[in-house]
Amino acid sequence: MPYTQLHAAETQAELATKYVNADLIADKVCPVTPTARKLVRYWLHDRKNVNTISDSRMAPDGLPNRRSLVATSTTAEVEPYGLSDTNPISDLNDAEPGIDIEADTIEFLTSDLLLGHEQRVATAMTTAASYASANKVTLGTPWTSALSTPIADIQTGKRACAVPPNIGVCDEATFDALARHPDIISTLRGTSGTVNGLATAEEIARYFGLEAVHVGRTKYNSANPTATAVYSTLWPSGRFLLAKVVQTPRAKEIVTARTYRYSGNPGGLTFNVVSVVQEEPGTQGVLFQKVTMDELVQLTAADTGYLISSAV
Repeated sequence: MPYTQLHAAETQAELATKYVNADLIADKVCPVTPTARKLVRYWLHDRKNVNTISDSRMAPDGLPNRRSLVATSTTAEVEPYGLSDTNPISDLNDAEPGIDIEADTIEFLTSDLLLGHEQRVATAMTTAASYASANKVTLGTPWTSALSTPIADIQTGKRACAVPPNIGVCDEATFDALARHPDIISTLRGTSGTVNGLATAEEIARYFGLEAVHVGRTKYNSANPTATAVYSTLWPSGRFLLAKVVQTPRAKEIVTARTYRYSGNPGGLTFNVVSVVQEEPGTQGVLFQKVTMDELVQLTAADTGYLISSAV
């Protein structure tokens, strides 16, 4: 008897689109902008554009001046990403009660895709070469030393940004060094001298006037497939980034980085799922499942960010 899939095609795509991995921070620091076209037009903002005041004086019966500077627009194609898997029809027909193998496979594939997205965002936003010299620093004394000055380092970074940053982003090791630094603890707890304890991300964000400090804790196997596993953090160790983020930015709104994700799939969804029964493999055939997306991760206003390196 032919296998009948449990979920309609659009339902499967909705599962992928709505899937959330709470451990990932990419969408919080590089928000997704849906695009109905695969050729994306986006706007780049530099410090001069952001900080120039146009002459707005005009005569009572005159015409207003044209704005002095405008953002530079450019175009690029979103890039395709996808993963697939198969499940024997015999397993699907004999699944344990309460187990939805079809849905689980879609979520596993989507999770793997989002790990790749997290890595692309981390690489784009923490590559020192992407920032001007005024928007980055390599510390001589890491925050693991009691002689370091993380408060001054972050204050300097905030002043260097073209617009006030509203988030901080770092890996777990960098956050741990900041959270237990005696200057941070003594200031937050109102005591002097060396103080034991840990500050929370919320406390640190509030102290520096930020909306949030996001900590990337996810690890991945960075070794070749045949080599011994080596586990590294997706967000590079020792880097702390100040950035400007708006969760639903307008087309020309000034934010440090964006993810443009194609939404031209059926139902306007940003993920597409294909499930096809293939009769040739196995004793009863297999269910082939594919999850795909098209996206572009782009720094759009690097001057609004500030990258601190060698923090640990």
